[in-house]
Amino acid sequence: MNSLIDLTKEKKRVFIELDSKEKKLAFLKQAQEEGFTIGGKEPTKCRCDSVMILHQDYTINHVVGAITTMLYHSNQSVKVKYE
Repeated sequence: MNSLIDLTKEKKRVFIELDSKEKKLAFLKQAQEEGFTIGGKEPTKCRCDSVMILHQDYTINHVVGAITTMLYHSNQSVKVKYE
């Protein structure tokens, strides 16, 4: 299993694409085990969308609003499918 934080070594943020309920649950569990938080809470106690944003500072955000949506659709953004 690859570490989530390793994905952010080259970029400040990485978009993680989650295409099933099982992958969402596995992602939240792995993120919690690695010490990530979502809004200051443990990931397994939060909701998960189809795309989440990982940050170098061990935080995770949802794609909300025009700016993050534009970033997600940018060719310069790093997007990773969670497997």
